[in-house]
Amino acid sequence: MCVLLRVVCQVISVYFVRRELRELNVADKELFLDTFATLYQTPTAKGVALYGKHYQSLTALCIFHLRSAVITRDIDHMHDGLGVVTQHMAMTMEFELAMQSVAPRLALPYWDYTIDSAKVQALHPGAYLTSTHDIFEQSELFRVDWFGATDATTGHVEAGRMAQMRVARDYNFEVL
Repeated sequence: MCVLLRVVCQVISVYFVRRELRELNVADKELFLDTFATLYQTPTAKGVALYGKHYQSLTALCIFHLRSAVITRDIDHMHDGLGVVTQHMAMTMEFELAMQSVAPRLALPYWDYTIDSAKVQALHPGAYLTSTHDIFEQSELFRVDWFGATDATTGHVEAGRMAQMRVARDYNFEVL
């Protein structure tokens, strides 16, 4: 019985491996971006009905982040002190669960922005960059086949798959 149980457990074991965005194959890249768009377009209540209890919309995740960060002007539970890593890891887990509700085989990839920073610094040797604008302008991740091209004047993605997506700005947190 013990051997049979071990075999059954091994058969149902699933391993998720996080990869840097640029390391995704084409199918995984498309699945991630389509799922990301689904989380943006589908409100939480509708998503829970369609995909299950772990679904959360991107708006709900953004509000969760803001509520945790901006308790008062002088208290930030998300970024102050030793909680910064654990709070963001917990939120990443929530984000991944929401994505896996839509696409169960998906592991949430990560963005290694130091790759883009190094490329921008190579373009401007000796310059100390004080703005992330150049990273968003130069990174392949902000081209039409990824998240979309950003516009420096609006600060929005204006072309590509994520064009015209806007983060809700309800600073009173009255709307989910």
